[in-house]
Amino acid sequence: MKNNLKKNFIWNLVGSTFNSFTSLFFLIIVTRINGINTAGIFTFAFSNACLLQVVGIYATRAYQVTEKDNNISDTDYIYTKIITSILMIIIGIVFGLSKGYDKLKFIIIIGLIIYKALDAFSESIYAI
Repeated sequence: MKNNLKKNFIWNLVGSTFNSFTSLFFLIIVTRINGINTAGIFTFAFSNACLLQVVGIYATRAYQVTEKDNNISDTDYIYTKIITSILMIIIGIVFGLSKGYDKLKFIIIIGLIIYKALDAFSESIYAI
């Protein structure tokens, strides 16, 4: 049991570390390929997507993996993730339209929000 806990901790640490570095790697790639102006748009869009991912995640993974009584079914968690991910995308669309961004910036923002929404949704599948 103790060895399994240590192994899970290490894999969680490695996964969290690599997940944290995605923004750095994306920014380096976008800057090298497209230049500083596009990298600025990407950074702004990516940071908004990361902020909205909090809505998509909505702490369900912590409840899902720690619930031992199984009072809530896996499909309930999946439905919750679908709802929060859709809400995340709607908030992003409203935000982009209310600010009046040009077409390119709007598409980049929504594209990255959809990417992060899929990432938030995948957490439920991972937790199952």
